[in-house]
Amino acid sequence: MAPEQEAVCALESNVPRSALSKWQRSLNMTGSGLPGSEERPCLRRTGKRPGLPGKRVAPLLPDFPFDPADVQWIGGTVDCVVWDGLTSDGEIEVVFLDVKTGKAVLNQRQRRIRKAIEAGRVRFEVFRPQLAAELAVQELTPEFLNSP
Repeated sequence: MAPEQEAVCALESNVPRSALSKWQRSLNMTGSGLPGSEERPCLRRTGKRPGLPGKRVAPLLPDFPFDPADVQWIGGTVDCVVWDGLTSDGEIEVVFLDVKTGKAVLNQRQRRIRKAIEAGRVRFEVFRPQLAAELAVQELTPEFLNSP
């Protein structure tokens, strides 16, 4: 069994079922992996980055500082967004989290993101794309038909 699989199997009894199933889905794991099940989770290896599987199980480790159910994996320049406090219905703190092992340091893009966050250049927006039907109706309006 791979080290990542062993870590998940060893920790599954200490993690809330809702958080575990959410992370199993995000890790592309098969089988329930829950106590009492004979199946064990299997990680699908992507072959892209060697640290990826370990990073994705970080919320299941005992020393992880946040509730795993509050973590959303984005896997880009920053690994996760933590909605700290979301599951407890309290105040929410939004945390952009990158998982680093060994002596790894932030790259230039990650440092720029950290600087923008520290400077308060963060906002929430809603994007509502126009559907094809809405565009078709808009094109038939008199204003559109009379425009040059």
